[in-house]
Amino acid sequence: MFRTASLASTLLLAVAVPTFVQAEDGALRIVPQILVGTSGFEPGVAVEFGIGSASRLILRPEVFVSDDGIGGGAAILWSLAKPFDLSDRNDFAVGPRLVHHNADEHGLEFSAMGIWSIGIGSNLNRRHAIQIIGALGAVDEIDDDNNDNNNDDGIGFAASVGVGYAYRF
Repeated sequence: MFRTASLASTLLLAVAVPTFVQAEDGALRIVPQILVGTSGFEPGVAVEFGIGSASRLILRPEVFVSDDGIGGGAAILWSLAKPFDLSDRNDFAVGPRLVHHNADEHGLEFSAMGIWSIGIGSNLNRRHAIQIIGALGAVDEIDDDNNDNNNDDGIGFAASVGVGYAYRF
């Protein structure tokens, strides 16, 4: 219980402090999301901070609800819209993601994340966007049976797919 509260408060603080600065620049997005994968159904919310000129680097902390509690983590993504000359309504970002699922069967996950953002509406300032989210990597598998004869702890395959709605301030 203390670990969950500590994780949630740390993530909240990490998100709240830079939020005020980033909102002024228009480089902040709030993203309610739904992910489904090897760790189960995980609805949550992410905050995306654009870093640097033209926001090509994105810091993305996230908090989500898993089957057994509250999990969270962060990703650092690089926008590939300019190098690949994507249309004004599209963006594709990739990068590493580290999350803790805080579940009975899954703990820490390290994965590669990709997000395709599709701007919606007639406005090209991309205030509203739908995101297609995917992640592939490895997860710490935990044996919750406490059976010494069958030790299933180890590293397993992790995959998640989902959707999100991004609102840019």
